[in-house]
Order: sequence, then structure tokens, then C-alpha cells
Amino acid sequence: MDAADRLSIIGLEVPHCHLHLLPLDHPDDMDFRRQQQGLPADVLDAHAETLRKALASLG
Repeated sequence: MDAADRLSIIGLEVPHCHLHLLPLDHPDDMDFRRQQQGLPADVLDAHAETLRKALASLG
């Protein structure tokens, strides 16, 4: 896998900043062709709450 396979650059008209949080245990986890789709809302909500708590604990 070369650098072009691991990097996405998208130009947008509106200046902004955001983060993508990806659970990575192996380089193959960055392969977006393997993404899970259609996760139930309650599963996504549970992940979001875990992130909220972790960030809040940092102050």
C-alpha cells in the first residue's frame, strides 16, 4: 500500500475543520471499502456517548 492509498484530500469552498475518529488496530482498517454500513442508531449513539465521556474527562 503506497501513500496515495492511505490519503484522501478533498477541497471544499467553506473553510472548516473536523476530525475523523477511526478505530485502528491494523493498517487495513483504513480501507474504506471495508466500512460497515447501516449500523443501528442505538449503536451509533452508544459510540457517540463513549466519545463524549472520554472528551469530557479531558477537561
